[in-house]
Amino acid sequence: MGLLSKILVAILILVAVNALAYGVPFLAAPENGLEEFNYDTSATIDDAARILVSLVGIGLIGFATFSVLLAWMIITDNRGGLSVTIVLGGTYLLISIYAIFNLPWVDAFIYGGFGTAITLLAAILWRSMAPASIPNLGQAPDQ
Repeated sequence: MGLLSKILVAILILVAVNALAYGVPFLAAPENGLEEFNYDTSATIDDAARILVSLVGIGLIGFATFSVLLAWMIITDNRGGLSVTIVLGGTYLLISIYAIFNLPWVDAFIYGGFGTAITLLAAILWRSMAPASIPNLGQAPDQ
């Protein structure tokens, strides 16, 4: 495993830890997570709001699990893991675009930084593992 692979695995582990740090509290105590979404907690909190925050927690735990799985796929030199890692990085970039307009700027930088690093490193590694050439692309095979 090369240096870029090790860096990418480390970033994926950081993403997993970050997602768990947010996801577990959202799932364990959704009332406390409502403030993160600018919900007025001084009034009565309805069940729908609690359920939505809990679902966000479940989604973040899913991101963490997904990140650990992708790190394992990269450690085992599975090129398919890099393809899916590019999708994960793109998802984090989309979250950062959302965060620019709706969340504190720190969140936009965190998600944007993770997304950019994951996408670029995974794309570079994916390309370096590609075959040197693909013969007869788009042509019928010779007989």
